[in-house]
Amino acid sequence: MTTDSHSLLKRTDELLITASDFWSRIPGCTRLIPETDCLRRKLLQPCVLAVGGKVKAGKSSFINALLGKQLAKVGELETTATINMFRHISEATPGYSPERPVKVVWENGSSTWETANFMDSLQGNDLETLRRAEGISHLEFYENDPLLRELTLVDTPGTDAV
Repeated sequence: MTTDSHSLLKRTDELLITASDFWSRIPGCTRLIPETDCLRRKLLQPCVLAVGGKVKAGKSSFINALLGKQLAKVGELETTATINMFRHISEATPGYSPERPVKVVWENGSSTWETANFMDSLQGNDLETLRRAEGISHLEFYENDPLLRELTLVDTPGTDAV
């Protein structure tokens, strides 16, 4: 992010803090404080870029090109069976460890941290792979990459996937 972008972001955040303080001093306006605080949280979140398209269109390759490294799995056959999010790792990422770098978010709302081997077992479109992926909402991969500070990348299965 450029210095001008950082400056604008900081000024916008300061403006929202001032607005919250202003609402707190006006009778009947305190209900606006949670909405202003929600805007502040959203302002500080990275932008989300989801890459969609047909099977074998190069979605995962595009994400790898953006990151300049091979994080998204690619292959000769349909590879991406789950929604895969690439996020920035920080000290505030509870549960992360280098041995279990993949967060699996299940459809029931729970999550588990899994190994890279587990993630590899979810790549493909054969029946066994699809059964393993059953019940998974999405996978989250955490990486210490400057681009991911500002942008969360989402790799999706093909629009015509099984």
